[in-house]
Amino acid sequence: MKEEIKDLTAAELQIGAEQGDTEMQVELGNRLKRGEGAERDPEAAVKWYTLAAEAGNALAQFNLGCCYFDGEGVPCDKKTAEEWFLKAAEQGIDVAQCNVGIAYYHGIGLEQDLQKAFEWFLKAAEQGNADAQFNLAGCFYDGLGTESDFEAAARWYEAAARQGQAMAQHNLAGCYFDGTGVPMDPSAAIEWLTAAAEQGYEPSMLRLALCYYTGEGVEFDDEKAAEWLKAAADAGSMEAISLLRALGL
Repeated sequence: MKEEIKDLTAAELQIGAEQGDTEMQVELGNRLKRGEGAERDPEAAVKWYTLAAEAGNALAQFNLGCCYFDGEGVPCDKKTAEEWFLKAAEQGIDVAQCNVGIAYYHGIGLEQDLQKAFEWFLKAAEQGNADAQFNLAGCFYDGLGTESDFEAAARWYEAAARQGQAMAQHNLAGCYFDGTGVPMDPSAAIEWLTAAAEQGYEPSMLRLALCYYTGEGVEFDDEKAAEWLKAAADAGSMEAISLLRALGL
């Protein structure tokens, strides 16, 4: 989207939108959906997204899909949502490609097809989408939609992990702990586990606490163990809560 469009007022966008400018229709829809510079009006946002989407604007197709998926401005309709996500995905919108992959993976709005899920995850992952990279790694790890390939799984987990995807960081740590797809390296495992834990990912906080208690990959440190165990409990880990009670902490 042209940067100058971002600087226009809602009234100015309205003029361009009514003249059929799809980029202005999308931006006006965004403003109305969020209530920025205009009164919040999800139904009107859907109207503008629909006009732009039907004219072939990929971002509008994605945004319209989100509206149908979440039931915002229109009744929730997963099937229609995925139809719009698919149109956006075919035009190269990586987030839409990831969403289509998820839909095929779980059979949400589309008939379940693990091979198609894998193919869409791959398209989005190759564009750098971290969530798609994480999902693709899972496909390679479990052999879903493709042949099992632990090395490929580890590579894609690392690609997502380096972008800050906490679940990928956690799973990559597991690969390094077990030597799955990568050489066993407890120190690297702790590094990635810590990265995920510091983002508040509860399974990583619990695993890191246990590592400090057992000395797995790191020197024994009961104070750090207790610190991470309490953090995991605060994040809702029932196992951490039980362990704290058992330890009298």
